[in-house]
Amino acid sequence: MTAPQLESLSSIKVRREIFRKSLHLPGLLVPVAARYSLALTLSVLTALCLLYLLSESFRLKQKNTLPVFGPLGAALTRSTDLDWAPVMLAIGLGAAALLFPFRAAMAGTILVCVSDGMAAIVGMSWGERRWPWSNKTYLGSAMFLASALLFLPALISWKSTLLIALGATMIESLSAKGIDNLLLPIFGAWLAAYFL
Repeated sequence: MTAPQLESLSSIKVRREIFRKSLHLPGLLVPVAARYSLALTLSVLTALCLLYLLSESFRLKQKNTLPVFGPLGAALTRSTDLDWAPVMLAIGLGAAALLFPFRAAMAGTILVCVSDGMAAIVGMSWGERRWPWSNKTYLGSAMFLASALLFLPALISWKSTLLIALGATMIESLSAKGIDNLLLPIFGAWLAAYFL
């Protein structure tokens, strides 16, 4: 491939990742909704997971897919295999809302819905040097840390924010294949609950 072709392919991947990560933003509503009706919130998350998995099974079998879920899955998937990241995100957000107080759950949710997305976009766009243990970039991890330090003080003290941000940044840099979608909201909420 020529340099312009590689640059165009990279630009397409970054645009797709921006769209993928923008779909995490509605997850910020999970702790808020859970304050009003935990049962309804968990039911909606479960239904979304089941619809997603059903649609993905149709996509993988090359059959007609479900409206909305099918086209989104086809456009946003990173591989030809089942992408478990959306399911892990729903489980992580649901677990944080179920197990922790509101402010703690919100802290974990911000880590996965905002900081992780910013890290992915910055890392894919400008990151070059990668951690030896993962495919994550130094620059992406720095962006994760910076955004956590920016947003978490609205919920918890600065000292607590620093510890949570550092721990979550390590988890994000070590995680592969979407497992951070499960770990970040739970770990972030657990630490935040400890410091509240």
